[in-house]
Parts: sequence; C-alpha cells; structure tokens
Amino acid sequence: MGLTLSAKVNVLKDPKGSMRAYATLIVDGLIEINGFRVIEGSKGLFAAAPQTKGSKPDENGKDQYFDDVRYSDADEKGFSDTKNQVQSCILEAYGAALGEGTRANTATARTNDPTPTGKRPGMARTAQW
Repeated sequence: MGLTLSAKVNVLKDPKGSMRAYATLIVDGLIEINGFRVIEGSKGLFAAAPQTKGSKPDENGKDQYFDDVRYSDADEKGFSDTKNQVQSCILEAYGAALGEGTRANTATARTNDPTPTGKRPGMARTAQW
C-alpha cells in the first residue's frame, strides 16, 4: 500500500525572483508539511523542500540552510521515488492553480487516493494522477 499524497499550493500574486508559489504537502490526509516552495530554475520548475536557516554562516561567510525534509529511500545521488512523487504532486497542484485563471488561487493534486474527499476548506480544485 503506497502513500497518499496531496498538495495545497498558494501561488504568489506578484512573484519577484525565481519563487512562484508556496506549498503544503499532505501525507495520507494526516500529516501536513508546510514550507515547500515552487521555484523556476534554469532547467524548469521544481519543488524545493522546507529548509531552516542556520545560526552561523559557513566558512565563506554565507548563510547556511539545513533541510527539514529528508527522503529515506534516496540513493547516494539523492534520487528517490518518493521525492519524485512529491515533486509531481506539488507541480501538478501548481499547474491546476494557474489553470483556474488567477495567480492567487489555491489548488490541490492527489496521488494514490482512490476516494478523494474534496471537502477540505480552501481546496479549489483537485487533480488526480
């Protein structure tokens, strides 16, 4: 039995820089992980996991950031089936939010959920994959 993933995405009205939206990942309808970000990178869109800023800069004087989410099935290069599912779920919800006509919409996407409830407040649209 796989995980049921869904995402709530809040698209930025007037994005500055590369960030396009904030997202919350919902695991099995029980756990919500806030702080994902949809980023427009040089190779396209991706969902960045939440990070916490460290209290001290690194040896080069730059701020350090530490990952708040780690994928236990990642290989030595950081690739993970779970990470790919999370990316797909968040990016599909982002696409659904953009497809609704305004950049300030909230949308959801679900994976591995045969019976979506669709009754959560603030979820304007549900996309299945």
